[in-house]
Amino acid sequence: MSAGEPAVTLSRTELEPLVGTYTAVKEGVTVQVELVEDRLRATLAGESALLVPVSPTRFRLEGMPPGVALIFDRKDGPAGSLTVTRPGQPDLIAVRKL
Repeated sequence: MSAGEPAVTLSRTELEPLVGTYTAVKEGVTVQVELVEDRLRATLAGESALLVPVSPTRFRLEGMPPGVALIFDRKDGPAGSLTVTRPGQPDLIAVRKL
């Protein structure tokens, strides 16, 4: 994914099912996703970034290098997990805490 990938507009109704706490147990990492004024913000390892939607389930992180993305796994209802992609590093898969 490139930094030039165009953003799309998502409604609050489309964003709300993505909000939650996701945990990658093996890596001991937690990702908190919250809704802030009709935008999503993710916090990982004490660092927060606003998410820029490029599809209904794929987001780039504002201010992060190209290729860093959060991809939500969502069919019906709330997202069940998310994947953090980072260039040169293995994907991090975090499952939503119920």
